[in-house]
Amino acid sequence: MATGTGKTITSLAAAVGLNEKKERFALVIIVPYKHLVEQWSEEAEKFGYRPVKVAEAAKEWEPELTRQAQSFRLGLSDNLSLVATNSALVSGKLSSILSGVWKYSLLIIDEAHHAGAPGML
Repeated sequence: MATGTGKTITSLAAAVGLNEKKERFALVIIVPYKHLVEQWSEEAEKFGYRPVKVAEAAKEWEPELTRQAQSFRLGLSDNLSLVATNSALVSGKLSSILSGVWKYSLLIIDEAHHAGAPGML
């Protein structure tokens, strides 16, 4: 889809549709820049999600995401959502926290041309 055609809205609407069909659902959105974490989070909230924002220093997001991921893995919650930067994903810490969650996840990657970098793969 071209710039300005509603890729964000389309992908979030698709996430909602999939979420309605699944008993357990994790929405993982990866974006290249910090300002996009805020933009995507604001849009996701309009669709009923309350994403953890993974963009700054780990001390700002790690405790909350760890708590929510653990709750999800234990079956105490059926939903998890987050918006993270590429660099957070590449750091390895995010992938470690989401261990056991990925199989329930819809992964949305904004600016997907960045996703082919060796560190991202």
